[in-house]
Amino acid sequence: MAGYGYFPAARADFLRRLGRIDEARSAYEEALASTSNAVERTFLTTRLDNLEAGGEGQL
Repeated sequence: MAGYGYFPAARADFLRRLGRIDEARSAYEEALASTSNAVERTFLTTRLDNLEAGGEGQL
């Protein structure tokens, strides 16, 4: 599982839904560091920005 590129993004989403915001933030940052795909980066950056803005409950 450690080498699976989508694992950090999936983990981040689960943590966000559980309200574990600090852990979700770290996982989103890890996911961003592991992808160079522009669409994925935009999605992950938006999710991370939503956490920063206090919108953790948003899908």
